[in-house]
Amino acid sequence: MINIFKENERFREQYFQSVKKFVENLNEKFSFSNLDTVKSIVGYPLNLQRTAPKLLIKEKCLESENYTLYRVQIESFLGIRVFGLLAEPNIKSESKTAVVFQHGGGDSPERVFGLIEDTVYKATADYIARQGLAVFAPQLLLWNKSEYGTSFEREDRHVFDKKLKEHGGSITALELHCIQSVADYLLNAKITDKLAMGGMSYGGMYTLYTLAVDERFIAGYSSSWFNDRIKYNWVDWTYGGKTFCDYEVVKSIFPRKVFIEVGNQDEMFDVNSAIQEYDKIKECVNYQKYCTFNVYDGKHEINFNRTVLDNFIKFIL
Repeated sequence: MINIFKENERFREQYFQSVKKFVENLNEKFSFSNLDTVKSIVGYPLNLQRTAPKLLIKEKCLESENYTLYRVQIESFLGIRVFGLLAEPNIKSESKTAVVFQHGGGDSPERVFGLIEDTVYKATADYIARQGLAVFAPQLLLWNKSEYGTSFEREDRHVFDKKLKEHGGSITALELHCIQSVADYLLNAKITDKLAMGGMSYGGMYTLYTLAVDERFIAGYSSSWFNDRIKYNWVDWTYGGKTFCDYEVVKSIFPRKVFIEVGNQDEMFDVNSAIQEYDKIKECVNYQKYCTFNVYDGKHEINFNRTVLDNFIKFIL
């Protein structure tokens, strides 16, 4: 397992360097004519016409009873070298479903698969893969240098975000572009014909935002994120002066299904403000049909009781 972790350091570094090169070479300001959707407000490069990414590397890392795990690197049409781990089921089903499962702050694809010490994700990517689903866990610019090596510092993320916003974009939009490139790869390579997404913390955020900007995703599972975004707001969650309320993002996803979980002991986001935020969704017609909301007994982590996650899996199957 440790070898997988060490070998992936260079792919993280290449991802960082490709984003750095892209941001440093920005020389044109972009604007949208219609600033009333999540996609338009988070900005460039989501306004560009997409073309298929290029597969650079697909290497087998390990094989389990249920799936084979690959190290995958693709290059998006912007030149971003997106890296992640892909689990493909050993027994192919007629209805091929893939889940993009996103890590949170400070972490990596290895951790969501349980390949290195994991206290918050409960090896959920592995759990989903063992249900016969393909799972792709991408790496975003959120890892901690002290643990993962590479020259990337977390401050670089804010530097990139500031530069992108000066040009009509954001780091959120750029990483949504990376996630969409993963979706493009999975569909074009015939690994799946149906997409869903899940994630925790930042991964829960990107799950909601991805569904809001990309209708190819039929459902989402968001853990340890949904809350009052005015109360809990960082600079990379505001776009041109606009901070999306989480209930607004969820409402923009309807009529597709969203499964939301929050912990009653979450040390980062107060559960009471999450409940108040959910009350705003109750104003929607048939909200229960489109949005499952569950408060579980736990901290800032995936719910160890997998009932809601199981319902998500059942729904997408």
